[in-house]
Amino acid sequence: MTTIKKVPISNFASNDQLGLIAYSLNNILRVFNTKTSTFINIDATKQHQEAIKSIEFSKDGTHLITSSNDKTIKVWNTTDLSCINSIDTPKKISSAQLTLDNKSVVIADKAGDVYIYNLDDTKEKLEKDKKDVEDGEEKNLLLGHFSSITDMIFSDCHKYILTADRDEKVRVSKYPHAFDIESFCLGHTQFVSKLLIKNDILLTGSGDGTIKVWKWKDGQLLQSINMFDKIKNEAPEPAAVLTTIPLYISNDRVYVYVEEHSTLFTFKYANNVIDESSFSSIQLESSPLAVQAVDSGNVLLVSLWATTDTTPLVVAIDTAKSVVIPDHSLAKTLNEKTEVPALGDKELKELFDTTLQSQFKKYSGLSERKKIHMENKNKDDQPEAPLKLRKMTTEGAAEVSK
Repeated sequence: MTTIKKVPISNFASNDQLGLIAYSLNNILRVFNTKTSTFINIDATKQHQEAIKSIEFSKDGTHLITSSNDKTIKVWNTTDLSCINSIDTPKKISSAQLTLDNKSVVIADKAGDVYIYNLDDTKEKLEKDKKDVEDGEEKNLLLGHFSSITDMIFSDCHKYILTADRDEKVRVSKYPHAFDIESFCLGHTQFVSKLLIKNDILLTGSGDGTIKVWKWKDGQLLQSINMFDKIKNEAPEPAAVLTTIPLYISNDRVYVYVEEHSTLFTFKYANNVIDESSFSSIQLESSPLAVQAVDSGNVLLVSLWATTDTTPLVVAIDTAKSVVIPDHSLAKTLNEKTEVPALGDKELKELFDTTLQSQFKKYSGLSERKKIHMENKNKDDQPEAPLKLRKMTTEGAAEVSK
């Protein structure tokens, strides 16, 4: 079992125009200005109370949005990093995405629901909406899954929203009328860990050890790459659950990692196809965790799990050559100047366990859940279907709106 020595960088976001790199260490947000080579001071009392789950700059660069396990979304002014709004959500957040107009944020939670919140809502309205949800009213609900949502992403055109869950499926819904389902991408045999979209092509990772390539609008599976075969040289006896994470596509290459393996894998990617014969690997000091492209996609910043006291927080990858860049200036600065929060061994272990996507392997599979559903369906006293399930169809949406 992997043991970590310090808190890693778990999320990245960057804005090249502003010269800002934002990243999180557990619940702490840090923002570095590359133009002035200084960190922007953030009021410690405004920081999240639990691990940050996502960081995103608004399209116009005026705001930075963070979501956290503490059930809050925070809106930050990028000029001085003041917190200008904090939105409470009813359940723990698994993923968050800004809408195209920068006015709202869509969040997915671990209960399988997807909500939308207006970033300009007053505190009083947000508190009322939260109370209504706690009382059983589904305010701002877009869609629902039967199980925990593991990842969520908008299509490039923002006319569709894609959601993945622990029950092996990806749902493609029209946006904003998300009750209208366009397709499902079905084929994984374990939880879906990550969604990576490029135009009309979707790459998915999973606990089944594969990377799959889809034409997402049709739910058509184009390709499946078995990573069990690819990592035999590194791990002759890989774990039964091998969690794959597609990270980034740059310079006609796709970057992939396998949880708890200290290697970044890469393939050539062209004409919507991964060239398996081009498989290569970049050996790292420890397992990768998060990536962020900088320098117009020519450099990838890759954060690492610190398994030793000397493991760097981040390394830089040259995407043209697929090699580590020694002494990259930005990576070096982040490693030397980042103040890492101090946690005890027990807290570090808990952080590690709850950050890994493989946490979803402990849940029951889809077949077992179907069996339970059928048993409930056959009962004489059948309760009314939950609102989030009725909203999954056009007919259900019409019923809800009455």
